[in-house]
Amino acid sequence: MIIGQIFKGVKRMIEFKMLAAEDRQDLATWRENLICRLAVQSREAQDQIIKSIKEIDRILKLGE
Repeated sequence: MIIGQIFKGVKRMIEFKMLAAEDRQDLATWRENLICRLAVQSREAQDQIIKSIKEIDRILKLGE
């Protein structure tokens, strides 16, 4: 449950960061960090990370 709250907060931060186009690089860096952490997390956390990665991908595509 706490993990879900954390990722909801990350999602809000990501949406806020997309207000400025120069922050796309930061989002890509966050995405890469999430991918790196994916292997060492519990199954529940992995599911949340995958959702976050997909959301970052969606936001980055909207910014193109």
